Amino acid sequence: MPISSILNLFGGSDRITAEELKAMMESKEDISIIDVRNPDEFSSGHIPGCVLIPLSELEGAEDIPSKGRLVLYCRSGVRSMKALNVLKGRGVKDAVDLKGGIEAWKNAGGPCRTGKVESSGNGIDMEKGTF
Repeated sequence: MPISSILNLFGGSDRITAEELKAMMESKEDISIIDVRNPDEFSSGHIPGCVLIPLSELEGAEDIPSKGRLVLYCRSGVRSMKALNVLKGRGVKDAVDLKGGIEAWKNAGGPCRTGKVESSGNGIDMEKGTF
């Protein structure tokens, strides 16, 4: 049973831990990961396969990923919780925040990539890779 289904059995949650995200990725669960930090922060280290949509651009973004559950993260969790509220205001239901952000991810031994963002041509910068 996917982790997201287990969370839903207990009333769901707006936050997941780094360990839960790692388990979702390892089980090949359908997820889309959105980094809501700025491009410089993204370049210094990000979760492989994520999409960069800075919080300042999220409200007007048209191409929000729709593959499975959305997982939002920032440096420590503050901006991603704001982003979660923005998406919920837009009617997105299956989205969660990574508790503790990229810092918690790194502390849990999650893989990170560094490097510049690449424009997808639609105003959203994406890193190549999918889950």
